[in-house]
This record gives sequence, structure tokens and C-alpha cells, in this order.
Amino acid sequence: MQPAAPDPRSAQDGSPGDGEDRGRGAARPHPDTGVAPDAPATPHRGARTPRLTTIPLPRRPFLPGHPLAALRVRPAEAPCASDGEAWLFGADLYNAGLLWEAHEAWEQAWQNARRDPARADEARTLQGLIQVAAGCLKLRLAEREPALRLLYKGAEKLSRPLDSPGCELDLTRFVGDLDKFAPLGPAAWRNRPALWPCPAS
Repeated sequence: MQPAAPDPRSAQDGSPGDGEDRGRGAARPHPDTGVAPDAPATPHRGARTPRLTTIPLPRRPFLPGHPLAALRVRPAEAPCASDGEAWLFGADLYNAGLLWEAHEAWEQAWQNARRDPARADEARTLQGLIQVAAGCLKLRLAEREPALRLLYKGAEKLSRPLDSPGCELDLTRFVGDLDKFAPLGPAAWRNRPALWPCPAS
């Protein structure tokens, strides 16, 4: 991950630093978080990642600590039938900008993997994905320092190869894109690297 530098936009009255958030009729962002009160999930710019599961996605993200979070229903436990499906559903959620929900989906698989010594590499990789998602969520909530700590921890865990032939995510590509990611400014979370499926053999 590229070193972060101060962003002058972050001091501009809570401005999201993003023109599409300041469009006509758009809700004004909260001055502390830079997040509009009813901001929808936002997928990657310029990236059209395919859906990996058929599980319906929530329409709105859960934003912990947001002024309106108490008015929203916290997402239910991830509706995954297996750990393998949880890997993929978590990627769908992450790619759609549903970062808290991605964390929750991967948590299900991580809790199972960490109890099995034979799945230690899988547990470490899942924890890395969880930390990256949490770091991007912190960026969205304008909590820059904890965001950077989580992103660096996640990148370090993901940099070690995963010995799991059953993984259907292209983690090599993700780690390469994560190394180029520069978390600059309040809208940096929108430019997070995408999770792609493994290339067809």
C-alpha cells in the first residue's frame, strides 16, 4: 500500500472531496464523518466485477458510529450455507461498497477456520480481508489513522501466500492492487482495490 500523505480536501468543512457527492439534490454530508445521511453503497469506479453468488445484497450499508446508525437495522448474520460461500459473498459485499456487511460475512468463515489448525493459512487470509474491509470502512467514516493501521495489517497478512486450492478469489491480483492503493482523502475508500474471481484455467 502506498504511503498516505495529508490531503488538503479533508479540512474543507467536511467536504467529501468528490463531485458526485455534491450533485444537485444530494444530501449534505455530516460535518464530522463526511458521509451523507442516506448515502448508498458505492461500488468501485471503473471496475465491473462479476457477482460471485446469487445471495441478494442489502440496499444500504450499515455505518457504525454514524449519527443515523441507531435508526437502521443492523444486518443479520450472513446467509451463507458454507465457508466457501461466505468467502464469495463477502467479496460481493465488499465490491458493492457494503464494507461492514463484508466483514460480517467473512467473520463467519474466519471463526470456523481459526478453530482448525489445518486451516491456519485460511484463517490468516480471511483476517487480512476483514482488516482491509474494516480499514476501508474507517476511511469512509473519516477515521484516517485507524483506517491506515487496519489497511497495513491486512496487507501484511495477505502478502503471505494462501495454500488453499479451493479459494476462488484472485488474491494475487488483489494484493498487487492493494500495494498500489493510496488512501488519500475522504473519498479514497471508493477507489479501494476490487476482488476478482480467479482467472479461468
